[in-house]
Amino acid sequence: MKLTRRFVRIGAGVFFLLAAAGPVSAWAIYLFYLQPSEWQQSLEMALLEQSPYRGFLWLLVIAALYNLAAIGVVLTTRNRAVLVALIVGSAALSLGFMTLKAWTLALGAALPLWWLYQALHEV
Repeated sequence: MKLTRRFVRIGAGVFFLLAAAGPVSAWAIYLFYLQPSEWQQSLEMALLEQSPYRGFLWLLVIAALYNLAAIGVVLTTRNRAVLVALIVGSAALSLGFMTLKAWTLALGAALPLWWLYQALHEV
């Protein structure tokens, strides 16, 4: 069954949206679960250089911004090089989450890969 170009790109966009939901919700829980004064102190402590959570929080920010930007890119681009860059970026995010043993986020980052592969072969 041959998928239409529009369906493949919309599918990739939906999976990028799902992949962005994980990091965004993790940040929301981290920031808004505590009282306002407590989350500011907690965030300052987490972003200190000696904090073990610093790299993870920055990876969450990068993943959320990348996935949200990729939605617009995948729906509008017709360039093969851009689609290949999106595949590499999604794989890198997934591997980054795997190294931190965040398996659910790694799976979420890998969700759009098949759809991007299909979109690459449609161009």
